[in-house]
Amino acid sequence: MTALVARLHRWLGERMETRAARILATLAILSALGLVAWPLLNTAFSLQAQRAGILKSLEKCSAKDRDPAAMQLMQRGTVTVGDREYGGARVVGRAVDLFDDAGVMPADVKQELSWRLLGDQVPLWMPYVLVRSPALVIALMLVTGIGALAVVWIGLLLPALEVGGAVGAGAAFCWWMDWPIGTQWLISSALSLLLFAFLWNGARALLGFRSGSIAVASNTALEGVRTLALPGFALPIAMIVPFLALSRERGEALLQAIPGFLDWGHTASYTMAALFVIVFGCASTAFEIRDRQVWSVVTKPISHGGWLLGKWIGTLALGLSLVVGGGLLLAAGTSYLASQKPTDERDARDVRDTVLVGRVGFRPE
Repeated sequence: MTALVARLHRWLGERMETRAARILATLAILSALGLVAWPLLNTAFSLQAQRAGILKSLEKCSAKDRDPAAMQLMQRGTVTVGDREYGGARVVGRAVDLFDDAGVMPADVKQELSWRLLGDQVPLWMPYVLVRSPALVIALMLVTGIGALAVVWIGLLLPALEVGGAVGAGAAFCWWMDWPIGTQWLISSALSLLLFAFLWNGARALLGFRSGSIAVASNTALEGVRTLALPGFALPIAMIVPFLALSRERGEALLQAIPGFLDWGHTASYTMAALFVIVFGCASTAFEIRDRQVWSVVTKPISHGGWLLGKWIGTLALGLSLVVGGGLLLAAGTSYLASQKPTDERDARDVRDTVLVGRVGFRPE
């Protein structure tokens, strides 16, 4: 049975390497990107146009001057643009918290409120943080398309179909079971692992010089990937960080959800990166000495210190790919949570003023 599966896999691999299969895969990728990008761009451009109208309506919003828009917002929690009304008690709970002590709505509050009023127009499968910007949608589609085409034309079509098919089947099952969070988690985890793959291959490419300590570092990086040591430590990060971002409980304040995500996400990412550097760095060096593989290296024109330096550089480069990937996932998760609906205006203000804010120290005069 195992031999039959191996023969079938080899036969499929040979067929996937033909030019016709690659052309068909390219057409399928472009068609899929078009089917996904079209509704995303339509929604993004529609939101942009509606948001411009909302911001114009809120331009002179002042409770102090008893502006009609401010009074309507205070009384009914809605904003009217043309013949369309946005908001309501479910979206705007305490409108009084939208204004400062002088009765004026700050500019950053208008920006945040305009997005919140449009939240119910985004389908559940669309990431709200993505459709806020048409340029971001286009950039993401371009990067995804280039990456997918690169996978096809460098000969990784069959592994991509196997992994992608498994992820797609799992995501479809979760969607059929009416568990959209599970679908988002599976897809996010797969994309996160793909991000790590690009990062560690980029680290290997930077160590492409085949001389001295850099050659040792390149071999160390290759060893970390081939032995599945690096993927084994990257997989938990790729699974845990998206899960933390998607596991916000109903009714939980963003003021608590975002710091909690950052706390646990940082802990998971940097713990796995530190463990990888310690475990792989020690094991790689010790095993090469134990198995006497180092003898074939130190006989070449490289010192013992140069060999150790190369091992350190290679391990550090792979560990850095985990840190960078974890940081990118944390930034993406924070953006996702920040785009979610706050519990009330006070929660939105607290997030804006105490969480998503930069602070600059200065000496008192």
